[in-house]
Amino acid sequence: MAWGAKGGRGVDDLVERLTRGDPSLSSLHIFASRKFGREEVQKLCQALRANTTLKELYASGHHLTPQTAGMLGAMLAANTSLVSICLGDDALGDAGVLELVDGVKQNSTLQKVDLENKGISSKGADSIAAAIQGHQSLQQLVLAHNHLSDEGVRLLQPALALLRRLDLRGCHIGSQGAQCLATALREAHSLEVLRLDDNPLTEHGGSALAAGVWHSQSLRELHLCNTGIGDEGLSRLAQALTHASQLTYLDVSACSIGDEGVSDLADAISDPFHGIADKAMLNEEFHGAAPTPAHLHVLKLRDNQISDHGVKELGEAMQQSSSLQDLDLAGNQVGIQGLKCLSAASVLQKLCLFNCKLGQEAADIVSCFKDNGFSNVRELDLTGNEVEGPQMQSVLEAVQQQDVAPALKVLIIGGNPAAQTDSFSELVDKARAARPTLDIAWQATDPGQGG
Repeated sequence: MAWGAKGGRGVDDLVERLTRGDPSLSSLHIFASRKFGREEVQKLCQALRANTTLKELYASGHHLTPQTAGMLGAMLAANTSLVSICLGDDALGDAGVLELVDGVKQNSTLQKVDLENKGISSKGADSIAAAIQGHQSLQQLVLAHNHLSDEGVRLLQPALALLRRLDLRGCHIGSQGAQCLATALREAHSLEVLRLDDNPLTEHGGSALAAGVWHSQSLRELHLCNTGIGDEGLSRLAQALTHASQLTYLDVSACSIGDEGVSDLADAISDPFHGIADKAMLNEEFHGAAPTPAHLHVLKLRDNQISDHGVKELGEAMQQSSSLQDLDLAGNQVGIQGLKCLSAASVLQKLCLFNCKLGQEAADIVSCFKDNGFSNVRELDLTGNEVEGPQMQSVLEAVQQQDVAPALKVLIIGGNPAAQTDSFSELVDKARAARPTLDIAWQATDPGQGG
C-alpha cells in the first residue's frame, strides 16, 4: 500500500510507479495534503488507463470539479484492474457524481464504490441507479451521509438486486424509504449487509422494513442504530427473525426500545409460537411457513430504555438459545435478576454492561461467579458502572480463581470510582499475577477498551 506523502507536492512520483506497473503498488491513498488539481488528475488518469496492478484507489477529501470527475470516469471506463474506489469530497455533488458514475457503468472490475459524504441528493441517486443497475461485478455501495431522502431510495431500489453490501447511514431516510428497501429485500437475493443507522425510520419504518426481512433469503447483518423504530418496530422485526434464519447480526442501539419490544424479541429467540392460541392458524398467521427460533449471534441493544425486567426475560430466553454469543446492553438498567439470568446463558461469550449503573449490585456478579455463571464468557465489560472499592475488590478477588468464569480472557473495569483509590492498582496487579491469562483493562493504555 502506498500513501501519498505530505508536503504539498503533486503526484508525479506515483504516476511514475503506475506507468511502469510497479507490482508492489496495489493500493493507493492520496492524502489531502497532496496537490490534486486538474493537471494532477489528468496525469493520474493517463497512467491508470493502461495500469493493471492497482486494485484500490482512494482520493477522498480532494475537491473534484465535474470536469475532473469526468476525467476519472473516463479512466474507469478503460481500466481493467481497479476493484475499489473512493474519490472526491462533500462538494462533488450531483453533477460530479453524474460524470464519475458514467465510467463506473462501463467498468467491468469494480467491486466497491464508496461515495460517502459527497453532497449527493436524490438527483444524484438517479444517476447512480442508472450506472449500477445490472452491474455484474459491483458488490458494495457506500452512500452514507448524503441527503438522499426517501425519494433517493425509491430511485435506487431497482438497482440493488446484485449488491452484497449497502451502506445508507445518515441519508435522511424515513418510513417511505424503508418501504422501498423492504421491497428491495424481497427482490435482492444477494444482499448480505444493510446499514441504515442514523436515519429517522420511526416505528412505521421499522415495521415496514420487517416485512422485507421476513422474505429475505440472504440478509446476514442489519444495522439500525439510532433509527427510532421503538418497541413496535422491534416487535415486528422479532417476528421476521423467526423466518430469516440466516440473519445473525442485529444492531438496534439507541432506538427508544423498552421492555415490551425486548419481550417479543425474547420470544423470537426461545419460543416463536408464543402468542399463537390456535396452532391450526399457522398457515394463515405465517403465510404457510412455520417459524423457527431466531438465530442471532450478535445483538446490540445499547442506549435504550430496557429495565432489569426486560433483561431478565432476555436472559431466560438465552438459556434456551444455542446461538446468541455477543450481547451489548450498555446504557440500560441491569439489576441482580437480569445478571443472574444472563450468567446462566451458557452460550454467551461476550457481554457489554458499560454504563449500566450497577453500583452496589456489581458485587452480585461475584455470587453469579460462585454459581458457575458466565461459564463461557470470554469478554466482560463493567466500565462506567459507579462501582466503589469494596465491590470491585470482591470482583477482582473472585476472578483470581481459575475455576471462576474459566473462559474469561478480558475483563474491562475502567471508569469506576474504585479505580481512583490508592490501593486499586495493587489489587489489579495481584489479580493479574494470580491469573496471567486474564487481561484486566482499567486504564486508557490497557489493551482492552470499554464501551
